Amino acid sequence: MSNLDPYEYLLTFTPDIDERFTLLKQAMKTHVDTKKMVIQVSPSEDIMKTLENTLEKTKEAKKTCSQFEFAIDQTIAALDDMKELLFETKKQCYTDEVNITTTNNTTIQQLIQLEQKRFEEELQKNSFRKAQLQTIFQKKETSLNAKLMSLRDKANNSMGSSSVALNPKEGESDSNNKEQPSEDETTEIEDMLHVMDNSLKSSTSQENEKSDEKDEEEKSEEDDEPKKKMKRRIRSRKALLRQRKMTPISLYDESILTEEERKQIFKWSGRRVGNIVFDSEVNAMGRNSKMFNDGVRDGKGFVLCIDDKLKNRFGCVITEKVEREATWVADENAFVFVLERNGEKDEKKFDIKKKKASNAFLVGKPTQSGLFAVGNDDIRIMRKYKGKTICFCSQDTFEYNGEKKALCGKVHPEKFELKRLILATLEE
Repeated sequence: MSNLDPYEYLLTFTPDIDERFTLLKQAMKTHVDTKKMVIQVSPSEDIMKTLENTLEKTKEAKKTCSQFEFAIDQTIAALDDMKELLFETKKQCYTDEVNITTTNNTTIQQLIQLEQKRFEEELQKNSFRKAQLQTIFQKKETSLNAKLMSLRDKANNSMGSSSVALNPKEGESDSNNKEQPSEDETTEIEDMLHVMDNSLKSSTSQENEKSDEKDEEEKSEEDDEPKKKMKRRIRSRKALLRQRKMTPISLYDESILTEEERKQIFKWSGRRVGNIVFDSEVNAMGRNSKMFNDGVRDGKGFVLCIDDKLKNRFGCVITEKVEREATWVADENAFVFVLERNGEKDEKKFDIKKKKASNAFLVGKPTQSGLFAVGNDDIRIMRKYKGKTICFCSQDTFEYNGEKKALCGKVHPEKFELKRLILATLEE
């Protein structure tokens, strides 16, 4: 079906579901009306003839039963075809929505940049109306920003999981070994959002370069003193405007990690917490989603912060670069930490055991059910399946100094319920 246009096919397609159910009911009635096969022979009857009659009846019963079974299979097949058609139609509709949203948001950004350019030109003509012009521009900017479209809910509710386990524990059964629906549409959305973000960055960069070139030209001009003073004032105002230049749209709320938490992680690691590159409330975590994998491989080191439904906030810091998926990362400076316990501040750091530093972190492939493991399952989070995410903590690879249930208040085989997963870069 991937070679066909699902919209066109759906317009010309006449479902035969009703016909299938009618045939199914007819076959079932015929099957039920067929008498049950019981061999009953009395001494007075001709045994041979009775058995021959029974054989004929079983032949007919077998035929009606096979017809009923075939009708069931045909109905299931029709439903499967309809499901596949609707899934492809939804996928196409989803892609259309991404295109609409991307076009809308890019257009708005371009309009804002044009309004800003108009504001700067007007300011050069009449610098004494600065406050009024700025108020007008801010009003237009706010009005345009209100028209921005979001795909947050769609990305968050995407289906997806996996049937391949990431280093499963012995004796732990994998109940998800059925083929799961693809998350290609979610991955496509994330890729398009990246394209939109990069185009906006490029556009903003070009505007800044043009503005800088103008300033250089103005500096080289030899005018009289009054004109020079006026141009200096204009340059000063332009510098202020560039400082407040709108940045490209971000999917993430950087305040999720508070300033105090960022400082504490800096104190522990000696490295600054950078930008958030993955948020489970924005990005998909199911099968074939790549945003998390791309995030851990982007740069040298990262911070994972986990919120569970018992108001615990904990995570890990990995200081080495993740080169490959499904391969252990060695890191003697890795550690796990706790920031909050039951909603209360409780900051603790647990360093990795030197003899186990070769197994600091592992990220699963997008096709696998395991999202990542910190140490030998000191923290394990699986990819989302049917709206649920399997997560648990063990205590093996890090020094917990005798403290039990140190991270999430539970240890395997107990599981914790994930509320939110945040991934941020770790800057040098």
